[in-house]
Amino acid sequence: MLSELPSSPSTSDEVQLNFLDARDVEKDKMIGKGSFGEVYKARLADNPTTFAVKVIVEKTGKTAHRLHEDMLHEARLLARLDGHDHVVKLVGVVDCPMMLVMEFCPQGSLVHTLQHMGETMGTQMRIELVMQAIQGLEWMHKKGVIHRDLAARNCLISDGVLKLCDFGISCTTAEPHVNIRLPMNVRWTAPEVWITAQVSFASDIYAFAVLLWEIFTIPHTRPFCNFDASQVRRMVIEGARPAVPPAMPPSVAALMQSCWGADPDFRPSAFHVHCELQRVLQEHDYDPYSCTCMYEKIREAARKKMQIPEVPKPPTMKKRG
Repeated sequence: MLSELPSSPSTSDEVQLNFLDARDVEKDKMIGKGSFGEVYKARLADNPTTFAVKVIVEKTGKTAHRLHEDMLHEARLLARLDGHDHVVKLVGVVDCPMMLVMEFCPQGSLVHTLQHMGETMGTQMRIELVMQAIQGLEWMHKKGVIHRDLAARNCLISDGVLKLCDFGISCTTAEPHVNIRLPMNVRWTAPEVWITAQVSFASDIYAFAVLLWEIFTIPHTRPFCNFDASQVRRMVIEGARPAVPPAMPPSVAALMQSCWGADPDFRPSAFHVHCELQRVLQEHDYDPYSCTCMYEKIREAARKKMQIPEVPKPPTMKKRG
């Protein structure tokens, strides 16, 4: 049986951080905001490239020191994960005031893409997005990192390439304990987390299943959108899961259901999900040309900031003999 062999780094593992001077960072307009930070478009001195800069929001009840340490922790994890196409790249760190300088993803969040493309996004493209997400997650797990907040809102699109982002609450396998009394993204949280107060690769796989559900739900919406967080928590612990989206092929549905199974020990690893998705793509006669055309539509939507008109299906490429 195939298996993955992730490393198990401790929080003390040394990583190289590229420290920048705050005077070299020129912030532009804000492009995103969360509980712990704001994200701006920015440029660096003598560099025409556009970057994204995450800065601390000091309105969360945490001390300035704690916020600084949390962002530095995120920077170290990003540095550990450097080198993969489907994980957002850390460019550098400003220590005072604390800022993370990262690659800029011009097409924005996956949620935006799913909302604007709707039915015009074909099955192949959806499977390709799922494939890219699991490749990023597989890389994280090989590096011994648990994302903890995997969802469509935490995936960015850059020229048609999906990149996992927002590692603010991510952790290594050496630090799996979580405080379940703190706010959590309940709709993506595996049932065992509420019982054990621990996260794992398997809880990431559960969240990946919910992400898969998001990608195939037309129009895009939150899971269990008609229930509040406390109801969702109880329902999930009791075994409830979102209904299979009508647009989802049976083979993908079977994979999704195995990923959000109640017993974490029986969920597949990211490696095995990756292998299964490769088989599914072959089953659907994967056509790279079709996906390339759709990537162009994603870029067009981001530029025009408007609803994408339905486009004719591109010609099918001939298979090699």
